[in-house]
Amino acid sequence: PGSFVCLWETWELSREKVRGRGMGRETGRRGLERSARAPHPTPRLHQSVIGYAHAPDVLARIFLGYLLYDLAAMAAFYADLNDASAIVHHLLFAPCAAYVLAHSIMAFPFVWLSFCEVSTPFVNLRWHLAATDRKNNPLYMWNAAAVAALFFLSRIVFYGGGLVHLYSVADVWGDARLPLGHRVCVALFALGYVLNLYWMAAIAKAARRALARGGEGAGGRRKRE
Repeated sequence: PGSFVCLWETWELSREKVRGRGMGRETGRRGLERSARAPHPTPRLHQSVIGYAHAPDVLARIFLGYLLYDLAAMAAFYADLNDASAIVHHLLFAPCAAYVLAHSIMAFPFVWLSFCEVSTPFVNLRWHLAATDRKNNPLYMWNAAAVAALFFLSRIVFYGGGLVHLYSVADVWGDARLPLGHRVCVALFALGYVLNLYWMAAIAKAARRALARGGEGAGGRRKRE
């Protein structure tokens, strides 16, 4: 729901900029950033790559708090969790979240980045079923399939489309006169996509194992019957 709220507000932000009314919150190097976000003749979502939008700003603050909390928890319990890839993820996106909040940029990219979390509840359920020794439960098999499908849709397809859009409007954030952090953030977004590809391969492998386990269980029941 938060992603769709952010999408609506960033679209409205782009409409305001096209009408010449709203240029977002002023940030450092105002003249250069104002020229980088000059109005276009038609509504385009890339107008909200630079500029303040309330909903993405609030949710980004919540997201940053979650990243810092979760990073501390994973560091404290690393011997039990042993999840280096999640720590890498948080180390990539926590600085990005802090930077974009400080400069009021990347409102629209936050939409597709936050939408990636749609698979998280199912990942948590998968962990719960595994930790309670219910990997043979049919729910584990169906949840594994849901994790794979949602992860692919959100973190590969949707995220990938967001990166394509972001690079198609490189003139908005890539001007060498703008702060280097703008370009560093986009580079970190790209590294995050590489991490998603790594996770997708692991999830697909786990989903195949779960489906095979479910098929073997069903075959065994048919034989007994």
